[in-house]
Amino acid sequence: MTITNINAMQAFQALRFGGWVVVGILLAKSRFENEIIGHYEQLMMIGTALSFFWISSWFTYLLREYKLAPDSVKAQTLFTIYLYYCINNIIFCILFIFFENYISQLFIGKSIAYLPLVACVYFANNFGYITEHIYVLHKQSERLFYYGLIMFLTQVGLVLMSIMIWHDIYALLCVLLVFGIAKAMWGFYELNKIRSILSNWRLYNISLSNILKSYWLITPLFITFFITGSNEFIDKSIISNFFDKNTYAQFAYGAKEFIIATIIAQALSTALLPVLCDNIEQGMYQLRVKSIQYTRWIFPLGIAMLFVTPYIFPLLFNKSFILSYQIANIYLLLLISRMTFPHTVLYALGKNNIVMISAVLEFAINISASLLLLPQWGIQGVAMGTVIAYSFDKLFEIGYLYFKLGINPSKYIAVREYVLWTIVLIIAFLVSIYL
Repeated sequence: MTITNINAMQAFQALRFGGWVVVGILLAKSRFENEIIGHYEQLMMIGTALSFFWISSWFTYLLREYKLAPDSVKAQTLFTIYLYYCINNIIFCILFIFFENYISQLFIGKSIAYLPLVACVYFANNFGYITEHIYVLHKQSERLFYYGLIMFLTQVGLVLMSIMIWHDIYALLCVLLVFGIAKAMWGFYELNKIRSILSNWRLYNISLSNILKSYWLITPLFITFFITGSNEFIDKSIISNFFDKNTYAQFAYGAKEFIIATIIAQALSTALLPVLCDNIEQGMYQLRVKSIQYTRWIFPLGIAMLFVTPYIFPLLFNKSFILSYQIANIYLLLLISRMTFPHTVLYALGKNNIVMISAVLEFAINISASLLLLPQWGIQGVAMGTVIAYSFDKLFEIGYLYFKLGINPSKYIAVREYVLWTIVLIIAFLVSIYL
C-alpha cells in the first residue's frame, strides 16, 4: 500500500488519539480510584481547553499561507508563523500559571492541585506540534507515520512505567512533561534541518505591523476553534458544576467522539486543505469521493458500536462506568456532522469569518440545549445538546456555500447516499435505546 499524505495523517492521528485512549484504559485498570482519575481528567480538560484553539488556528493558518506563498519565501513563511506561534505559547504558559486560581474556579468551581505542573506539560508539548506539519507540507508521508508510531510507544511506555513504579498523579504528570520535552526537541531538530533557526534571523519577517497583521488575520480562526472545541469542555464544566467527581469521570470517559471518524475527518481536512487552495473544484471533488468512501464503512461500524458498547465499557474500564456507554452512544450520532466538510471549503476560500459566525451560533445552541435537557435527561441531555449544536453548525455552513456562493452541496457531499446512512444511523440509535 502506498503511503500518501492522507493515509499517513490518518495513521498519525490514530496513533495520537490511541495513545490517550490507552492512557485512559491504563488508569482505569490501575489502583487509582475514580475520584483520582476524575482529578487527572479535569487537569487535562483545563490544559487542553486553554491551548487547543490557538494551536489549531496557527497551524490552519500556516497550511494555507505556506501553500499560497511563492517558493522563494516558503521557508520564511514557515519560520515566521512558527515564531509567532512560539510567542503565543510563552504567553499561554505565563497566563496559565499567573491566573491559576481564577482558571480552576472558572472551569470546575474550586481550586485543584498540580495546575502549574500541567501548564508546564502543555508548554513543552505545544512546541512539538510543528513536526507533523513540516512532514505534511513537505509531503514526507513515511516520516509522519514513523514519527507518530515512536511518539505513541514513548507515551504509553512512560505512562505505564509511572503507574507501575510510582503510582502517583504527580509522577504521571512528570513523565508527561518528559514526553512533551522530547516532542519539542524533535520539532526543533526538524526545523534546524530546513534552515538554522539559531543563526539565520533574516528568515523571520518580524515587525510590529506584521505581527498585528497576522493576529488580525488569525483572530477569526482563534474564535472559531475556541468556540467549536469549547463545546466539549462546556459539557464537562456543566457536569463538574452539577455532579460529583464520580459522575464526571463516567461522563468524561463516555463523552468522546468515535475515534476512527475523528481521525479520518481531521486528517482528510488537513491533507486536502492545501489541495483546495490550489484548485477548488478538484479539491471539492476529492472531498466528495474520499468522504463517501469512508462513510460507507464508518457508518456501519458506528451502527454496530451502538449495540456493543454496553459490553465494551465494563470490560475496558470497570463496572462502575456503566453510564459511560450511554453517553458514548449519543456521541456516535456526531458521525452525521463529522463526515461532511463545508468548513474545509470555507477555509480554502478564505471565508474564516463565516466559519466563526457558525461557531458562535453552535456554541450558543450547545449551552442552551444542554441546560434545557439536563433536568429531564441528566448527563445524557448534556450529550444530546452537543449533537444538536454540531448538526446546526454544518447545516449553516452548507447553507452559506449554497445560497451565498452558489456551491451546490453535491460538489463536495454525495448527498443521497449520505442522507440514507444518516437515517439508518438514527433508526439504529433509537432501537438501541429500547434493547
